[in-house]
Amino acid sequence: MKGNTRYIVIVLGSFALLLLIEYLTPKPINWSQTYRREDKIPYGNYILYRELPRLLQQPVVENTQTFYERQLVNDTAAANYLLIQDDLNMDSLDVQALLKLVNAGSDVFIAARYVDAKLRDSLQLELYDNYSLDREPLLKELTDSVGLFMVNPQLKSPTPYFLKKGSAPYHFASAKSATILGLNTYRAPVFIKVPYGKGNFWLHSVPLMFTNYYMLYEQHRDYIAAAFSYLPKRKTFWDEHYKSGQIESRSPVRFLLSQPPLAWAWRLLLFTLFVFAVFGIKRRQKAIPIIRSPANTSLEFVKAVGRLYFLNPNHKAMAKRKIRFFMEQLRNRYGITTAGHFPLPPKRATFDDNWLNYISRKAGVEETAVRQLFQQIAWIESTQLEEIADSDLLQLSRLMEDFYKHSAQSVKA
Repeated sequence: MKGNTRYIVIVLGSFALLLLIEYLTPKPINWSQTYRREDKIPYGNYILYRELPRLLQQPVVENTQTFYERQLVNDTAAANYLLIQDDLNMDSLDVQALLKLVNAGSDVFIAARYVDAKLRDSLQLELYDNYSLDREPLLKELTDSVGLFMVNPQLKSPTPYFLKKGSAPYHFASAKSATILGLNTYRAPVFIKVPYGKGNFWLHSVPLMFTNYYMLYEQHRDYIAAAFSYLPKRKTFWDEHYKSGQIESRSPVRFLLSQPPLAWAWRLLLFTLFVFAVFGIKRRQKAIPIIRSPANTSLEFVKAVGRLYFLNPNHKAMAKRKIRFFMEQLRNRYGITTAGHFPLPPKRATFDDNWLNYISRKAGVEETAVRQLFQQIAWIESTQLEEIADSDLLQLSRLMEDFYKHSAQSVKA
């Protein structure tokens, strides 16, 4: 017993110290983006859910069913549906049921950074990140905030409604049937209306605007009220089914962790086992197994990315990324400055001849090959087409590969 007294004192002392640290440590702010109606954290929807009946002047009912389940019970009466979350993912049956619901006269308000591709295809709508904008606003957004404002003069405020940096990295592309209701400070659409049958889709790409954090600001509450003012006054359903993290944990210790006394007992048990392992197994340690170095999976990663791009092609966006990488290579590898030449100045569709001649001499590549490459780059950068052909992207890649090949031979010689 004497030999164990030391371990007992260590365990009890460590447990008392752990209790003291836990008691004195301030609770950290939870910045998780849950968008749940009962969450009072900054990015929950506790305030909005309780203010909605006043904003809409109609009762709001929680919905925990899928749209397919509502269709099965024939609950298809015209109503408003609010879906506010980070990502909206639905299977094909849910998308078909939702489209049928809107076609019959319902209105669906979706505030999400990402909308399921099946639904976007049905609405002929594209969702882009700010890399697709010509003025490189995403780089600016990393160091500055971004603002939102309504297009309607009756709803537009004197100044934009600003959000924290990185809060609004996505925007919609213009669509034939869509009406633009709101823009960001880069003049990109973030709030649009898409009619479908007898009903409408109201799509907003900045769900953080509707969270507790921004509901605390009076001017932001005006923006939220203006966004919901487009919805008709009728029964409204608040969706809780499609939110991220809806699936409940199946861990056998879930109940223990949900009760504070049992959670402390569980932690104490784990800590005791740890102390026993440290002091009691020193002389009975098993042979340490040989751990082989991880295999190089770079090729598999490249293949996976290639398959992903093959399934979701966007040739123009890929071409612009390749062009920006090429310009970075000119700066870092050859010491060629691109400032004032790239991006192309306004009303210019070609690059400066002296600059191209300088690149040819600096990189050791024939001037003809350099001019062909930059003619292709100039066309892609200046074209007003929303998409380019496979052959255009392939031609750009071949010209770049020829440039790298001949410049490499020059460097080696």
